[in-house]
Amino acid sequence: MVRFSFLGSGCAVALVLAGASSANAVQTLVQENFSSDPIAGGRAVVSGEAGGDASRFTYNAGSQSLTVAYDSAEPSTKLLWGLGRTLTQNDSFAFSVDFTLDSVATLPYGAQIAFGFVNSVTTGNDRAGGEGASAGYPVSGSDANDAHDTVSVDYFPYQDSFYPTLTYSPTVISSWSGDGTTSFYNQFTFPDHQETLIEDAGEPGALATGVAFTSEFTYDAASRTITLRLRDGSGYLPINTVGYGMADGGFDGDITTIQSQLDQGTIFSVDSFGLLLWEDTYGAGTSTVLSNVTVTGFAVTIPEPTSLALLVGTVGLLLVRRRRP
Repeated sequence: MVRFSFLGSGCAVALVLAGASSANAVQTLVQENFSSDPIAGGRAVVSGEAGGDASRFTYNAGSQSLTVAYDSAEPSTKLLWGLGRTLTQNDSFAFSVDFTLDSVATLPYGAQIAFGFVNSVTTGNDRAGGEGASAGYPVSGSDANDAHDTVSVDYFPYQDSFYPTLTYSPTVISSWSGDGTTSFYNQFTFPDHQETLIEDAGEPGALATGVAFTSEFTYDAASRTITLRLRDGSGYLPINTVGYGMADGGFDGDITTIQSQLDQGTIFSVDSFGLLLWEDTYGAGTSTVLSNVTVTGFAVTIPEPTSLALLVGTVGLLLVRRRRP
């Protein structure tokens, strides 16, 4: 028989466990394992300057992977997967990308290998901001073709005159105000340089070619905090032995995380996940990043809504009780 007068301790545990399990569940917005060509299959679209250059993405059927040719001397090209919804600074989300650096040229200046979120309408193609620099560096105003509404992971594999060190960083570029009066560079948010540096003692330094890595990016909307990790086959790597404030592990004291906290003025609206091949518009046609990267998969997730978690927990409880004699 079923009794509803009081919840016994066993039933209470069933409810708590079901609710907790559901509360930790995630919803996958988009996932790619390259079991087939994403461009030919219509899952991803090429965009960028003059429509983008699809030849920079080579599908490998045998290994079920995609080789991406990063060359900052070429016009900006993006390969985008739609999320099916819009994410803003008020939404928690996460993504992970599995990749291998096949080759990385040694160059005197540094641009980034990048992947992450953009807006299919409002994100322009000028990540460096050099197209409007006819009056000199830096650009005084903001242009519609600047890469607004970008939330990305940026790996800078070279040393250059601005940041003479190797960095691995979460980067957010805010939405465009539309008035052209706010400097594009003032709309960037990224951690303190020491937090993103990955060549202190015990840190990996330049990422090795031929090694499979997974980049993990998590954004918590309640605290407005981005947490970035990197792992290989041995586990999470010590990417922050000396972080913000020269403290071990930086903000959170964890040597396997790099963190960035967004201020209240940082806003964004993104609707696509992409592999982002930015042109260095200050490079005058010179390659400042030149690398082939093989991507074997990625996933974008958000937390399940609390109401759904409670519903699943309640259903779980009822099913447990209905099976009792």
